[in-house]
Amino acid sequence: MLSANCMCCLVKRQLKMLDNYDDEEKKALYMKEALSIIANMKNGESAPVAVKRLDGLFFEYFNEKFSFEEEKRKYNDLILQREDEILERINSFRNSSHNSSHNSSQGDRLLAALKFSRIGNYIDFGALQSVEDSTLSSLIDSAPDDDFNMTEYENFKRDVQNAKRMCILTDNCGEIVFDKIFVKVLREEYPSLDIKVIVRGFPVLNDATYSDAVYVGIDRYAEVVSNGSAVAGNYLPDISKEALALIDSSDLLLAKGQGNFETMFGCGRNIYYAFLCKCEWFVRRFGMKRLEGVFVNELRKPFSVQSSTL
Repeated sequence: MLSANCMCCLVKRQLKMLDNYDDEEKKALYMKEALSIIANMKNGESAPVAVKRLDGLFFEYFNEKFSFEEEKRKYNDLILQREDEILERINSFRNSSHNSSHNSSQGDRLLAALKFSRIGNYIDFGALQSVEDSTLSSLIDSAPDDDFNMTEYENFKRDVQNAKRMCILTDNCGEIVFDKIFVKVLREEYPSLDIKVIVRGFPVLNDATYSDAVYVGIDRYAEVVSNGSAVAGNYLPDISKEALALIDSSDLLLAKGQGNFETMFGCGRNIYYAFLCKCEWFVRRFGMKRLEGVFVNELRKPFSVQSSTL
């Protein structure tokens, strides 16, 4: 069920969305229905599922959908401009990531690329009120030195080495450029690995869709598949049969972002979750500081966390 924190956050989001409307009676009726949706969410239904229903209700009342196209293009272009620089920094780590005895970031291109990919999760207009360019730049500059769960990373490398197919579940625009860089490095390190990328089926917040994936060029390194859903994650009961079959046929999955964690945690598949703790609830759940990075595996669950999805 939804946590109290998530409920409060969803209510605040609805109130913010009503700021530009003057019809108080209509706003009150909308809030009554919105509160009913939030109160009646079932076990296993997370905040991203609630957002989809609430956005549908908002459109019914006000005939308006919130667009993040400007923000999506801005951050895709911003990170594309830094792509060569980031690749150069990753390529400075020249030792092969196939060395399973490796226990630090020095010399490991794959780990460096994964760190940059996780840093990209900062570009999130759902969990954050605003994305600060100065904070993003600072995170990018310090990415190679970012703390990482090295025990889980060694497990990840072994899984990659043994896998035939890997599926990457993307999250936000801008972030997907970092994911593109990661996929490029991953393909260079493991050329026989079949890599698939899943994106959102419809525009939601600043999440990446198929057109966004093609715009940044990640389709040059992996097949891109739409999940057919407008949920800001991969809520398995709501995604397309094609996307579900791809998830089920993959030996391992890398799920980016809080939304993918919220919608998939507890599903029992071999998923590695990579994201930054951006909201108060995630900071409390993982016992970490704001904007610290998480890298954990669904099967081992080597962490103490209360799930809002179970």
